[in-house]
Amino acid sequence: MKRKAMILTVALATMAVAATAAPRTKGQMKEAAAKAINEQRLKMRMAPKKASELKTLKSEAGYEIIGMESGYFAVIATDDAAPAVLGGSGKRYNAGNTNFQWWLKAINLYF
Repeated sequence: MKRKAMILTVALATMAVAATAAPRTKGQMKEAAAKAINEQRLKMRMAPKKASELKTLKSEAGYEIIGMESGYFAVIATDDAAPAVLGGSGKRYNAGNTNFQWWLKAINLYF
C-alpha cells in the first residue's frame, strides 16, 4: 500500500513539474556549462573559461554536452524541469565510452 502511495505521489509531482517546464535557451545552457566546468578548473588552479569559449559537442532532445574538445565538458538538461547540470568531466568527451553512452540514453528517455 505504501508503495502505491509513493508511486502516486511521484507521478503527481512529475506532472506538476511538467506543467510548468520550459526549454532552456542556448545561452542558459552555455552559462550553466561554464559554471560547472569552471568549478572543476578552479580546483586544478586553472583559469576559468567564458561561456563564449565553449561549444556544443553533442545535442539530443533531453540534453546537450557542452565543453571544449581539448577536455572538460558538462551534460546540461535542455528543459528546466531537470537540474541544469546533470554531470560533467575534466576529461575529453569520448563518444566511444559505452557505459557513458548508456547513461546518456537513460537521461534522454527520462528528460
